[in-house]
Amino acid sequence: MTISDELLLIAVPWAFLCYYVGRLCNRSVEGSVGLPLAFLITMTFMYGGALVYLVPGYSHLNNPYLLSLNFTAEMVAQGFFASLLGIAGIALGCRIATRPSGVKAGDRRLSAVSVEVPSRMIWLVLMGGGSAFVLTSVAGHQASIEAVVAAARNLTIVGICLGLWSAHQRQDWRLKYKWLVVASFIPAGYLLGWGFLSYGFIAGSILLAFIWALRGSTRGHRFSPIRVMLGVVAFYLILSVFVSYMEVRQYLREVLWSDAGLEARIAVVFDAMAKASFFNPFDFRQLDFINMRLNQNFFIGKAITWLQLFPDLFQNGHTIVESVFAWIPRVLWPNKPEMGGSSFVSLYTNMTLSKTTTFGAGPIFELYVNYGYPAVFIGMTVFGSVVRFFDIRCARALRSGDLPKFVRLFLVGIPLINPLNVFFFMVSSCAAAWVLGTALVFLFHRSGKKHGAEKVPPNTAPPGYELRTRRQINLGIR
Repeated sequence: MTISDELLLIAVPWAFLCYYVGRLCNRSVEGSVGLPLAFLITMTFMYGGALVYLVPGYSHLNNPYLLSLNFTAEMVAQGFFASLLGIAGIALGCRIATRPSGVKAGDRRLSAVSVEVPSRMIWLVLMGGGSAFVLTSVAGHQASIEAVVAAARNLTIVGICLGLWSAHQRQDWRLKYKWLVVASFIPAGYLLGWGFLSYGFIAGSILLAFIWALRGSTRGHRFSPIRVMLGVVAFYLILSVFVSYMEVRQYLREVLWSDAGLEARIAVVFDAMAKASFFNPFDFRQLDFINMRLNQNFFIGKAITWLQLFPDLFQNGHTIVESVFAWIPRVLWPNKPEMGGSSFVSLYTNMTLSKTTTFGAGPIFELYVNYGYPAVFIGMTVFGSVVRFFDIRCARALRSGDLPKFVRLFLVGIPLINPLNVFFFMVSSCAAAWVLGTALVFLFHRSGKKHGAEKVPPNTAPPGYELRTRRQINLGIR
């Protein structure tokens, strides 16, 4: 069997499992806000680079940098198989956490609500996120507050989702498009501020999955050739943006990582956009870019090979146990690990990696170096259940009109949607998000008391749902 055959045998069930999870979550009684699907989208994009080996004649051995990493296509296939086990685990975890549903496509529980989202709540959340972006630019890298500031930046995603939910409830398409324009400022902010594209892509995946959940909650997910074509076009455009970015990344970062002003930053981005090109699957230079940054599998394959030679290096659960205590604040744990760096990847791949570039390990890599293939499947099953747990509770909060609770839970769920992060930093980020979310719930509580009660427009709730005052919504009263 050739490498191409192996990769195809992995890619087909991978695509089916992603579709299964999206359909399962949105057709369930509990509904969904898209968290499991968002993780699968980002993981597919960041691990799917293995498929470059399907292009006839392509080999990474012609690229000096990739050649220096000393991996083979066989290692990539091994890593891709381990990643597929992780996808299967996520699907099983989502299935375990989801109750069976006999709900018809036109009777979705998530959409069967009519509550007014207070505009002051949306803008308060967005202002908190925008302030965090400014604080990051001013304060720079401060390990003691980095997790909280990162959680605060995610408030922009939460605020936009609230806006999209409000527009969905009103069936106001113009308002939806306006919120999508606002959403475009998130990747633009990451690119202009720090020269990174990956964080903006993760934010975009979360918003895309949220929109998918809203649409599927009312229309179901019947097979549609038009949707398939739109998905293929969207995927192609994303790849085009990525390869165009990689072509000018060094040029961009020379300006964006300097003390240049906003005008110079905008100018260099527009200059880079003028040089953009469409993705060509037969351009081996572009395929090398994809192999470098969107193929986490060769790291996993290298780790598999290395641990076969030195089985004593297995972690045997050490990193998993350590992640349980990641919620402890830095003030009580002065030597708490900091996010970033590549030492963990280097240790299990025997690779010398750049000290100025962060190479994320990801949960598949981490689980394998603990107990091998069984840990990947079992660990990702548990992880999938946890993601789906937050997904369900967020959907229930929206359904009941408990918007403060949704803000807190969704804020906690967002750090889980990063397939290049290890569990320690996922738990640490979730803990910081919980603290921030709890503070916001208290703030919304106070705001509700101050502004008093305002009635939701009458005769807008479907049968079986009680109308609540805006004050009760703010206070989370069911």
